[in-house]
Amino acid sequence: MYIKDLTDISDWYYLADEPGQYLAIGWLGSDAPSTGLSISERAMELLQQLSDSNYIEDGELGDHTCEICGAAESHGSFYIQADGLRYLAPLMLNHYISAHGYTPPEAFVKVVESQSGEMSTGQIEEFEFPGESEGFREIKREFSSCGRIVMVV
Repeated sequence: MYIKDLTDISDWYYLADEPGQYLAIGWLGSDAPSTGLSISERAMELLQQLSDSNYIEDGELGDHTCEICGAAESHGSFYIQADGLRYLAPLMLNHYISAHGYTPPEAFVKVVESQSGEMSTGQIEEFEFPGESEGFREIKREFSSCGRIVMVV
């Protein structure tokens, strides 16, 4: 489904419980426009972290398959907030950038890069098992701010 970058999509029904102004980013359809900007590795890492912590369930819309290559699939979207705006992107955004050369608008890239000082790795909980439990003495789980497991070591 193509939606031009920076289109106001605040009226999407599944955003009703998430007040604010939302602008579309990365809803590509079957084409991957490029502005010629390069996206830093750090910005890509931040996008992944933000997609984990700022996930928005999109109700019953179902899984989405990449319309460009047909090889990647995901479900849901995430937002990045700055200056009273929320930029809403599909979870496939990193795939579109890395696999198809899509580059978001420069203003959005700057917003992502400005998030670096605000990112947190979430909380870490440690679980210890009495005695030897098949060689495992401790498991660490890291949770993002939305409570989803990000990493199990």
